[in-house]
Amino acid sequence: AGAATFESVDAGARARVWDRVVRVFHWSLVASVAGALVTGFLAPRWWLDVHIALGTGIAALVIVRIVWGFT
Repeated sequence: AGAATFESVDAGARARVWDRVVRVFHWSLVASVAGALVTGFLAPRWWLDVHIALGTGIAALVIVRIVWGFT
């Protein structure tokens, strides 16, 4: 389920296509890491709760991706 599959895009060409869960994981991780970096380095101290929530979300995303990779 977590692996890439091949789908035909041309008569003879093949391209890797990742499933939706992997794509959503990837872009959610990108957004979470960017948010954590901004709140960690640039935001005032009172943004710490958001920073911690983003870090917790990153951990949850990684756990979901590991589980998805074994199914």
